[in-house]
Amino acid sequence: MAPQAHHDRREAERVSVTRSVELTTARAANDYFDATVVDFSERGLSVFTRRLLSKGERVTVHWGQRRLVGMVVHCRPDQNGTIVGISLADSR
Repeated sequence: MAPQAHHDRREAERVSVTRSVELTTARAANDYFDATVVDFSERGLSVFTRRLLSKGERVTVHWGQRRLVGMVVHCRPDQNGTIVGISLADSR
C-alpha cells in the first residue's frame, strides 16, 4: 500500500473542479475549441476535450480573462474524448 501512496504524490496539490474553458494550440492560434478543466494546481492542469492533441504540443487555456500557456505532457483516452495533462509555463 505504501508504494501506491508514493506514486500518487505530486509536487503541488491538485484541486478538483469542473470548469468550461476554451483551448487554442500554437499551430492554430485562432481555432478555439471547448474543453473542461477537471483539476488544477499552480504547476498544471488536466482537461477533458474531444479534440485530439499530441504530447509536446503548446496550448493556451482561455479561462475567463486568464490565458494560461502550457505544454501537453500526457493524453489518455476517456469516454468520448481525451484527458489531457498540461504543464503550465513558469510565470516568474
